[in-house]
Amino acid sequence: MLTVGGALSPIGVRGLYPADYRNYFRPVARDRQGKLIPLVNAGQEYLIDGQPITVVGLADLGKKAKTYDECYQEDSENQIDPIRTNYNAG
Repeated sequence: MLTVGGALSPIGVRGLYPADYRNYFRPVARDRQGKLIPLVNAGQEYLIDGQPITVVGLADLGKKAKTYDECYQEDSENQIDPIRTNYNAG
């Protein structure tokens, strides 16, 4: 995802935290029958056409930490990667 016109900032003071996936992203998968499956929670496995998919979280922000506070420094280059695993569209 690329944000244009400035960095994506939830409150105008700090950047996104790697753990902010659920707060700001709501991707939806569509199975072969057209059913929409919201991928709401990072770390939860969803089945799409019998195949597992898990959203890990957000990447390409800044350094991973045990906790995040207002001093967290993300990389400020307007690109955010929601990361997923385990899906094989076969």
